[in-house]
Amino acid sequence: MLLTENERRGKAHAVNLALGNCSGEILVITDGPPGGLYDKDTLYHLVAPFTDPRIGGVPALYKVPNSNENQITASEKTFWTYKEKLRALESKAYSTSWLSGEACSFRSGFINQVDDDSLAEDSIVALRLVTKGYRVIVNPNSHFIEKSPSQINDFLRVKVRRALGGLQEGVRFRFLLFNRGFGHFGLVIFPYRFSARS
Repeated sequence: MLLTENERRGKAHAVNLALGNCSGEILVITDGPPGGLYDKDTLYHLVAPFTDPRIGGVPALYKVPNSNENQITASEKTFWTYKEKLRALESKAYSTSWLSGEACSFRSGFINQVDDDSLAEDSIVALRLVTKGYRVIVNPNSHFIEKSPSQINDFLRVKVRRALGGLQEGVRFRFLLFNRGFGHFGLVIFPYRFSARS
């Protein structure tokens, strides 16, 4: 089934359109721009962890193919190398706090819609799954490949949008902060993620 919109209303609205028309148990979402690529087994690795009934979502990890283009792209590779290692550690402790909009999968039955005003619908999905008792974990074998912006204006635009989206969802889910009911996630992982986005 191909779904189309008469006008662009943002990714969150498009995700809601898909959620209202999909019937599968596991959904895979991608918003990769033209030129984005995936390892040949990415889809398999995105769905394989769901054999564990505790798993609610799985993001792919980011590879920066143009890291040798200039200082901007080199710094982006360094940033994402650190960030993805941190996400893997969060997964082992309990759960990471966000999916990758470029390539991710999640159990559909627990997510009816995301907030249309969201700049980070991948965070909404992950955090809702966590609040329902599911883990969002990294499968280190699953990757998407997308060039980093190499011009400073494009780079800053992406960074500002990501920061605002993370902060927006941090505020929306602030009840998780230091919430003992969510164990390591509420006491360590989410507070760190919130402070890092602020």
